[in-house]
Amino acid sequence: MKAIISQIHAKSQRIKIKIPFEALQWRIELKKIQSIFYHKPQKQWSIPNTEGNLNRLKALFGEDFEIINNNKKVALPAFEMTPHIARQIEAMMTKMVLMGREQSTIMCYRSEILSYLKEFENKDLNVITKQEIEQYLFRLKDKHKISDSKQNQIINAIKFYQEKVLGLPRTIYDLTRPKKSKTLPGTLSEDEVFRLINQPTNIKHKAILLSLIHI
Repeated sequence: MKAIISQIHAKSQRIKIKIPFEALQWRIELKKIQSIFYHKPQKQWSIPNTEGNLNRLKALFGEDFEIINNNKKVALPAFEMTPHIARQIEAMMTKMVLMGREQSTIMCYRSEILSYLKEFENKDLNVITKQEIEQYLFRLKDKHKISDSKQNQIINAIKFYQEKVLGLPRTIYDLTRPKKSKTLPGTLSEDEVFRLINQPTNIKHKAILLSLIHI
């Protein structure tokens, strides 16, 4: 019987845990951790990514756990800019400067559109379909493990290029975006609740807190 702990790196908001169905005692102990959540479709648990929580998991599972990283990324390839791509990039950057976009946004879009143009360099850019663009995004997600925020960034760049540079209709490129992640709110410990209640010296203020906090 072994527990699987995944996605342990600095930018992860939560630690994900899978345990065998028969691990009843582990399940009982996991439920005691603050802000724990069970993801039913994936049949896994998640808790806030803190050093304390990771150590707690290690203590709970003893030697019966494995740490894996499902988010290992494959570096995006570097592309040589052809004269045609250079003209398209220049047209987009000119448009962005005239529209008053931030320099950081301009450089970000430049990078994303360079990859996009390289992907479709042998196609008419005016007739690329929504399906083809989403297949391109899927390949980036599948092979290069791009994040949801990176995917949104690429979509924004493509939409700007298609709509503002090529002048194509906005409705054609209503691209599928990743679902916004739901970050669970943190909860106060019992000790923190009592300290919060006892903090005010004004009786009226303390009464208001007691009416708001169910203990």
